[in-house]
Amino acid sequence: MRRHHAERSLDTEAARSTQARVAERTVTHGPVEADAFERLLALAGLAPGDALPLRASALTPTQAARLLSVLLKKPVTLGNFPSRMGASLLLREVLEGGSVSREELLRRMTRLERLAVLRPDGYLAWVINGRTQQRVGPLEWKDGAFVALGFELGRFYVNTGGVFRPTDEQLQPVFNGFAETFLLDKKGLQHILERHHPRYWDGTTKEAQSFFGAKMSFEDVSRAIEAVLQQNRERMVGRGTRGMYQLRGTVDGVEYVLGLNQGRVGQFYPR
Repeated sequence: MRRHHAERSLDTEAARSTQARVAERTVTHGPVEADAFERLLALAGLAPGDALPLRASALTPTQAARLLSVLLKKPVTLGNFPSRMGASLLLREVLEGGSVSREELLRRMTRLERLAVLRPDGYLAWVINGRTQQRVGPLEWKDGAFVALGFELGRFYVNTGGVFRPTDEQLQPVFNGFAETFLLDKKGLQHILERHHPRYWDGTTKEAQSFFGAKMSFEDVSRAIEAVLQQNRERMVGRGTRGMYQLRGTVDGVEYVLGLNQGRVGQFYPR
C-alpha cells in the first residue's frame, strides 16, 4: 500500500503543465484533430487563432519565416521554452534547406522525442511536450554560457538509455567527459523513497538502515541529491557514467551516500 501511495504522490508531483493540457484539448486543424507538428507549435506558444500552414501543401521557407516571426512575438515562459526550441529548430531547417512536405516534417518530429533542454530555472524538460524530467541545479555564468551541472542553456540533450548527452548539429549524441549528464528518474526516486523515507518505506531493511527526516519532501530529497552531485563534480568528471560507484557529501549538516549505476542515480541515503 505504501508503494502505491508513493507512486500516486510522484505522479501528482509530475503533473503536466496547464499549457500542455490546454493545447491538446483546444488546438485543432478545422474539424480534424491537431497533428504532432501543430501540437508542438501550440506548446511553443502559437495561439488557436494564429493561421497554420495547410497540411496538404509543403511548408515553404516563406511560411516558416512567418511562423518564426509570430513565435518571436509571443512571450517565452518556462512552460513553452522547451517546445519553442524544438519548433524553432524545425522551422530553421526549412529556412535553410527548402520546402518540406508535412509527411517529412512529421518524420523529422520523431527526432525530438528523445531530446531535452535545460530551462532557465534549472530544470531539465522534454522538447516534445514540455514536461520536466528533473531539477539539475541553479544556473551560473561560466565560460560564456549559462550552465548547471554539465548542462548548458540553449543546447539540446539526447536521452541515450538513461544518460543525457549533448548533441551535435545533426542531433547525434556527443561523447565528451562531464557532458555525459547524470539522471535521477521517477523509478530511481521511488526506490530511494521506499527504502529510506519514513512515509513511504516499504518495510525492507538492511544491516545498516537509515531514514530521511520525516519532514523532507520530494523536492528536499532532489535538492540534496543535486548538492551531493555538485560537491563531487571533479570526481564525476574523471569517472563519467560508466560502471557503478558511490559518492559522499554533506547537506545541512547531514552526510549522505549517493550511488550511481551507468549514469543513473539509484541509491541515496543518510549515513
